[in-house]
Amino acid sequence: MKMLPEEVEIKKIFDLVVELFPALKVPEMQNVIFENSYRRMGKCTKHGQITFSFSAHTELDCKNEEFVDTVVHELIHYNHFELNHNEEFKTMNNVVRNKVLQKLREDMQKHIDEEINKVFKDRG
Repeated sequence: MKMLPEEVEIKKIFDLVVELFPALKVPEMQNVIFENSYRRMGKCTKHGQITFSFSAHTELDCKNEEFVDTVVHELIHYNHFELNHNEEFKTMNNVVRNKVLQKLREDMQKHIDEEINKVFKDRG
């Protein structure tokens, strides 16, 4: 079955987290639930499910830092870090978030550079 665009973006972030932090677990995509809601943006259950609630106005891609923040935040909860946002949780969340955002920016810049080089190469 073809994945929805938001599933593709979340899977990108999951894969990146596993690449950068092999010790962290990510759920199977069938355990990721999507809601169209203005409530909180995500929640993780003790049953191994993550629910993401995004409004129709949320840009659901890796260029949206708030979207990336939410996915990483729930992954940290998924990995059994305290649900009360203690210092350990905050530290882990910040480390993972910053590394993921850095890698996404590097990949985006690489893509931009490749496109620019292609344009100039095509011009002769």
